[in-house]
Amino acid sequence: MKWIEVESQNILKFKYSGHSNELAIVFRKRPKLVYVYALVPRWVFDQLRLAGGSPGYGEYFHANIKPNYQFEIVAIAALRRGGWA
Repeated sequence: MKWIEVESQNILKFKYSGHSNELAIVFRKRPKLVYVYALVPRWVFDQLRLAGGSPGYGEYFHANIKPNYQFEIVAIAALRRGGWA
């Protein structure tokens, strides 16, 4: 899946891998790093995609993703080598 760029104060872009159930998010404050959240169900990703406006991408992320899923921080360059970028 391609990166979904969004208008948000917190989130720059995100993408999802249904094969591995991983959600990758790039935040505006750290544009060279990707936070990869593990074991995220497809419906959580779908709700994030629909969150622009109200409640908003950042608010949905802080309420539903950040407290519930483990993450790993990866440099964007490493993702390119691994086929994610």
